[in-house]
Amino acid sequence: EIEIDEQDPVLRYLATTSGPLDIAALPHSPATERMREQGVQVVVPLVTSGELVALIALGPRRSERGYARSDRRLLDALARYAAPALRLGQMMRAQEREARDRELQFADAILLPHVRARESSPDRARRPF
Repeated sequence: EIEIDEQDPVLRYLATTSGPLDIAALPHSPATERMREQGVQVVVPLVTSGELVALIALGPRRSERGYARSDRRLLDALARYAAPALRLGQMMRAQEREARDRELQFADAILLPHVRARESSPDRARRPF
């Protein structure tokens, strides 16, 4: 996993490009340097609606040959299908978190006054629970 700071200039570049890119084609940045150090040779930005949602970083092929034109076409097709699917998944997780937060706030608003009232009740000492 490669951490990329939100202010890293490579993010803007990747959001405006498509298809597999050789690491040498990326602008110099801290993230680009970390990718080089980790042996990344090709990156595939997953962009949908002008937003970079993920990045596939590939090292050398096991066959020790470079990535062929057919490999790059396959990676490009993968990126075009995967990017919207990943973005949809991100949006669904965000909506689920928001719904869960609303439910918790609602439960707190309803139950908390009852719990506080019960705890402050003078009969509390005589109740077994």
